[in-house]
Amino acid sequence: MKLNSLFFKKLNRDYATIKSPISEVRYLSEALINKINYEISHRHKISNEGNSVQSRVISSFEFGQGPFRVLIWSQMHGNESTTTKAIYDLIYYFLSQRFKTSDCAGLFEHLTIKVIPMLNPDGSFEWTRVNANAVDLNRDAKKQSQPETQLLMRVIEEFKPDFCFNMHDQRSIFEAKPSYPATLSFLSASYNAQREIDSTRLKAMHVINEMQTLLQEFIPNQVGRYDDAFNENCFGDYLHANSLPTVLVEAGHSSDDYTREKTRKLCFLSLIKGLSELINLKLTPETSHKYGLIPENQKNFTDILIKNYKISETQTCDIAIRYKETLCDHSVLIFEPYIDQIGDLSKYSGHKLINAEKENVCLDVEKFESQA
Repeated sequence: MKLNSLFFKKLNRDYATIKSPISEVRYLSEALINKINYEISHRHKISNEGNSVQSRVISSFEFGQGPFRVLIWSQMHGNESTTTKAIYDLIYYFLSQRFKTSDCAGLFEHLTIKVIPMLNPDGSFEWTRVNANAVDLNRDAKKQSQPETQLLMRVIEEFKPDFCFNMHDQRSIFEAKPSYPATLSFLSASYNAQREIDSTRLKAMHVINEMQTLLQEFIPNQVGRYDDAFNENCFGDYLHANSLPTVLVEAGHSSDDYTREKTRKLCFLSLIKGLSELINLKLTPETSHKYGLIPENQKNFTDILIKNYKISETQTCDIAIRYKETLCDHSVLIFEPYIDQIGDLSKYSGHKLINAEKENVCLDVEKFESQA
């Protein structure tokens, strides 16, 4: 099933009336998620897949009745909520009359889709990358030492997916092409240390190629590719080593959109595109070459870049300021600035650029450095 460019342009235009009622927030409170799940449960079956370290329920939703089975999960890292919001947008779209009368309604005839919106609810509650045992779940694929990773592997064994989407956020430091932020990034992970390419990787590469081609219509030059160095502890690498195609999606940053609403929408559109490509998955000799043309992420961005800051009568420097995310009262995220680097930062770009010569900037550098 091919969904053309006009379909996605219309979906983009109508997004405000399609998305879930989660508002423009970065932190998804426990009360908010419980409320959203409760509302959905009145319209669609919600399943309890198990519990986190601190006994929070990890829920899933299933759609469609097709022979090709797809598993999507998000928020293995608790402080990565953008794709969780996009997944709830997808759920609300699936439940809408608009979807039932759309060109992509046929997805359900071909696919069975299981969605786990939040795999690490304890980490989400505390706004931390790790789970309640201070373990990074995306480095626990081989050991499977944590209840959340054990749960995910049990779901994989029982559901038997043919394809997976592993959804994450990435920091605001990543650059796609020079001076362009990596607003969205992808990875078809390696299955061995030699980074060889087999049919499993090619399937993930094909889907990524189609997703990034769509995104070029909305964010030209702002799609990146992660380094594919092999790490058997990571889920993408582990699943590819076990012949299960998996696309890693990383929701990034754009301009001053610190609630990442723009990226949320782009993730939603990308998921629809990726799912539609699974119905008739065709690989060509150019698949790996096209994937390789996606620029590899570089860490060349900062939140605020101050150029030409005067430190003496004859000397200037550049200053890179980044934001630290601090959770207050389990309700609000505060973005606290700190100086990340000082010196010649000519290769760097900033989401906000300040020319100190023209704007008469004065910084209390010691105060900023004490927060780093």
